[in-house]
Amino acid sequence: NIRYADYYIEALEEIISERRRDEKKIALWGCGKNGKELLGLMRDKNISIDYIVDECKDMQGSMYEGNKIYSFDEKQDEIDTVLITNLAYKKEIESKAYGKEVIYVWK
Repeated sequence: NIRYADYYIEALEEIISERRRDEKKIALWGCGKNGKELLGLMRDKNISIDYIVDECKDMQGSMYEGNKIYSFDEKQDEIDTVLITNLAYKKEIESKAYGKEVIYVWK
């Protein structure tokens, strides 16, 4: 009997650690409600990513918990994997992040 939250975090840890082993750069796309909650869970478990990207111009250049928020265009050449928390934007993100691995990681 494993709690869902524990299962979720273990799966997230595995997704990120696999990519870390392959020296891939990881970005979270979106720093809205879901993104901030995900970042909080990751912080609590000492899981880190390389970038936060958001298409909201008001967010770009600001900081969230010590991480600068970039536009995808600013960091696209450095990013290998994009984590998303909203399926409504998946096709749009996959199109913009063509050639990048896009993974839905929300609970």
